[in-house]
Amino acid sequence: MQVHRGARVFTLLLCNKHVSGWYAAFALTLCATLLWSQEEGILNYSLVGSAWCKGGPCWSAIDRIEVQRTLLAAAKTPQTASELTSLLGNSGTTLADLEILRLVQRQGDQYRIAFTLFPADDVRRSRALAEVEARSLADSLLARRSEIEALLRAYSVPGVDPRDVAFIVLGCFSLDWDGLRITKARGLRTGAGAARPDGYYVPWAEERIDGPYRSYCYSNSNYQGEAGAVTFSDGTSDDRSLLSMWRDKPRALALGKMLMAMRDGEATLAGLARAAKVPAPDAGRMLAGLSERRYVRINDDKYSPNFPVLSQRDKQMVSQLRKIGREAIEAWLAARYSKLESDLADLAPARAGVPYAETFNWIWHQVFGRANAMLAEAGLFSDPYAEGRTWRRHTPAVFHRDLTR
Repeated sequence: MQVHRGARVFTLLLCNKHVSGWYAAFALTLCATLLWSQEEGILNYSLVGSAWCKGGPCWSAIDRIEVQRTLLAAAKTPQTASELTSLLGNSGTTLADLEILRLVQRQGDQYRIAFTLFPADDVRRSRALAEVEARSLADSLLARRSEIEALLRAYSVPGVDPRDVAFIVLGCFSLDWDGLRITKARGLRTGAGAARPDGYYVPWAEERIDGPYRSYCYSNSNYQGEAGAVTFSDGTSDDRSLLSMWRDKPRALALGKMLMAMRDGEATLAGLARAAKVPAPDAGRMLAGLSERRYVRINDDKYSPNFPVLSQRDKQMVSQLRKIGREAIEAWLAARYSKLESDLADLAPARAGVPYAETFNWIWHQVFGRANAMLAEAGLFSDPYAEGRTWRRHTPAVFHRDLTR
């Protein structure tokens, strides 16, 4: 999953909770902070849920190399309090802080990790297992390729690649978001769990290893009114321009209405201004901003989307594609979940007593993320790394929030 520079891969999961308003903006800020501060670290790490810092012990302590070394040591073998304290050094984080954050746990007179952390050997093992499972999941969708592509033909927007639509609807809405809902509802995956001092989340980490490993499982999203904005990627893209436009509520509300109207056939400035209920000059300035960022095309004073915009007009297509995705997920879980638990029983988290349902948070992301990469390689999804793409290393989309409920 962590491709090329691992430091750019592990923070975007923070926003998978799909929060909105100021809270989402704060979460996005935290994502960006962690994104650039881990360059020299030894761990990749992220979380499912939402975290913030109120001044007490914070998840962001893991940004310090001393804390990373401490946690990795506790994952590899049980440690004494003095050993861990020595490793923490002058990091500003104490052993008590790590206990409060539930990152380490005391067992007798020693300490072990209390969350999912894979040392290098475990990373290789989990990736090898995920590769096999991802192939099974991807093949089940490729077996229905003709059906999927027939549904995608309903999205006939000139200039928008239907494979981008498939990447968003099947890869993000279904395998990512629906997959998280299904596994949580069935008790197969731990949700955010009990409150921590700095939020509600389930963390994971892994020791960095060399070698490319592409996995599309990172969604970063925000909602304003009826419209949501999302970017979906392997986590290496630092382009957050769409989401930055969604942080300002009045502007995001207007942009969402104009883009939905554009998807439904309205193309003139006057018509888009009416749809957004804003003065035409204001609408023009906002549309110019979209054009500068290549989200819309302007031709003979007519506007059209340049990326997936999904309105209620697309409800049937999205619903049917998500149904195909859910059926693939359910079949995979029924056939593979228990065996995978057995296969992972000798890895560090299991040895430390971390529940499999908690570790499965990360394992599921590895499985569906690699499946998404395989579907891109097969040409069913767009390839975010393809030459000449407008969107490098990610796919953006705007959608009516009813489509993902």
